[in-house]
Amino acid sequence: MSFRVTPEFKANLDRAAKKSGRSLAQEIELRLELSLDEERHLADALEIGFGRQIAGVMLAIGHVMKEAVRPDELFEDSEAFRLTVESVNLLLELIDPGGNPVAWARLQKAFEEDSEYSVRDSEMFASAVAGAIVDPEQEEDAAFGPLIPLIRNWFGAVLIERLRQRLGLPPPSQQ
Repeated sequence: MSFRVTPEFKANLDRAAKKSGRSLAQEIELRLELSLDEERHLADALEIGFGRQIAGVMLAIGHVMKEAVRPDELFEDSEAFRLTVESVNLLLELIDPGGNPVAWARLQKAFEEDSEYSVRDSEMFASAVAGAIVDPEQEEDAAFGPLIPLIRNWFGAVLIERLRQRLGLPPPSQQ
């Protein structure tokens, strides 16, 4: 592995490695491993606190919010907040056991168009996250991060199939 860092960052890593008695490579590996542990601890805490499906929905909502607006906008800009709320509500419409076919049609259209993020569009954000959850290829294309497979697992087969149908996706064997 090779990558570039700023001289200041390298100096900090060198000092930490020397202080701990580890090589620079060992120090980097340890710190990366600790960051992965933090993700595992987050997942464990959510699962214990809320159960798998609710924790999965919480993470999915978080992804929609993260896609919809920059964190500094969410609580400072009423239009950004409205867009975020609408995006989250649309994701929940896909999950709803009864559901709303009008909302599904809006999300299907956004998903099929696969539009670029040039326009802020609640359907686009909700459908992109839902698509990444149900389809590993969409997940890779969008680079949503390491928690999407966990969400997929926690949603379970029934909820994943519901999302697939409502986005207009064929079963995995037919793709």
